[in-house]
Amino acid sequence: MFVRKGSDNYVNQKLFADFLVENGLNYDKPKLNVYYNRGKTPKLDLKLGGTPYYKKTSGEEFCEQEKNRLKIEKPYTS
Repeated sequence: MFVRKGSDNYVNQKLFADFLVENGLNYDKPKLNVYYNRGKTPKLDLKLGGTPYYKKTSGEEFCEQEKNRLKIEKPYTS
């Protein structure tokens, strides 16, 4: 299996952290790495060459769980 740059299916920790920040959570790559080492992030969907990858759906689920856990308001949409 190959994970190509720009893939729509998997993200590395940097892209995962960027996604969380874009969605209102304060997770930079170092913080996400600490949480990963503590077992607080979703289970890896793939690990290649020592690099952890998550499916986008795993990241989206984690984001929603964290928002609920931290009680972060969701932006109003009409």
